[in-house]
Amino acid sequence: MNQDQYNLTSACILTAAGLVHLNRVVNDLDFIIGSYGLPMEFSLFAVLILGIMSFNGFRLFFKK
Repeated sequence: MNQDQYNLTSACILTAAGLVHLNRVVNDLDFIIGSYGLPMEFSLFAVLILGIMSFNGFRLFFKK
């Protein structure tokens, strides 16, 4: 796997994870692990961080 393939693969995975968290925020879904409910602020923070990381991955992939 070369660097371009890695950048594209990781950017796609990060985008998918960000969209899952964004869906949770928009639809006000609960996320429960065992008996602990994950706060909505976690998903908001995750959308921000994952969005930045996926943007940079796509930027590196399309940079020629």
